Amino acid sequence: MGRRDRAAHSLAHVHSGEHSSQRSTARNGILATNGDHHATSESAFTERLDLYTTAMPPGPFDPSRWIARSTYYGTNVFFQLQGDTDFQITGRAYFTILEDRTKQVGDAGKFLIVRWEDLGMNRLAVEEKSWSSVKSLYKY
Repeated sequence: MGRRDRAAHSLAHVHSGEHSSQRSTARNGILATNGDHHATSESAFTERLDLYTTAMPPGPFDPSRWIARSTYYGTNVFFQLQGDTDFQITGRAYFTILEDRTKQVGDAGKFLIVRWEDLGMNRLAVEEKSWSSVKSLYKY
């Protein structure tokens, strides 16, 4: 299962509560000795009828194949780096997930993130960074 599929699978199955993870990672020669992220659901997933080809105006997804759902999440990421600078990003995001009706749970591509809308951050950060600026470091 690819990285996007795992992320979508996790988001699609966390309808409320909190998802978190810790790990060490290296990127662009900067080693994060500790990383911690939390995604807390702020609402239940709701079906996006406006994204189907049967909507007026028509959306891009065939409802006989796809189920489109969206939700709001509170996000919090902390990167503890080897040097003196650590980064914390706290904000909100709006996710739209597609579920492929032709695949079984556990199959690659069963759940896909099709939209990840960065809604900004809380004003508690010392240096303001958004999710979009962090995601741009990891484009593939």
